[in-house]
Amino acid sequence: MLRTFETDLTPALIGQLEEHAAEFLTRQGVHREPLTWQPPTDIIRDLELPGCDLQDVDLGTLHHLIRGESLTTAQAARRLGVSHDTVRFVLQEQPAPPSEAKSAKWERGATIRRARAALPREKFARFYLDEYRSLKWIAEHVDVNAEAIKVLVREYGMKRDGKATRWRQIDLDWLRDQRAASRTCRELAEETGLSVGMISYLGRRHDLSGHRSTQINDAPV
Repeated sequence: MLRTFETDLTPALIGQLEEHAAEFLTRQGVHREPLTWQPPTDIIRDLELPGCDLQDVDLGTLHHLIRGESLTTAQAARRLGVSHDTVRFVLQEQPAPPSEAKSAKWERGATIRRARAALPREKFARFYLDEYRSLKWIAEHVDVNAEAIKVLVREYGMKRDGKATRWRQIDLDWLRDQRAASRTCRELAEETGLSVGMISYLGRRHDLSGHRSTQINDAPV
């Protein structure tokens, strides 16, 4: 891990490490202190020192060697004609952004973690099994994509038992009359054995409003 530390670093990972470091210092009662410190370069401005100037390293080329060609820091140093320590230091200060493929993979992982945090098992079961919500509805409810919800279905080992087809056994005319009589979804759910979400879904799907529609006819003169 330490051998590939600089090549594993990304700008996003640096930001997360700095956040955790700041939280650690705060818990220790340390405030308004820098996370890292190094002496200013002004003190060696007039000195002639061995080695190259760090600003002479082409950052774009270095990042391409690390991400595009998957070179190690030692290989990149030889390609650039600089020391190994120089490459390591530059990457620690300005890490290479992840490749598009790896970035997409990390983004997918972050989305799944966000979905997992927003939908613990019991809450997910209520939406998915009890209320029979669609994957699209659940995804929109927690602001993730449907693919992340499919991952949770597999992780939680949840399988619907076929209740989704039970609504076909309900007389929709009867249900319409019950809704027109202002019976609540909860009352109808208890009577039919379906979930409140399913009764609500049937109402939306078949336009079963809770009030009878009335038609006003003109009386003959």
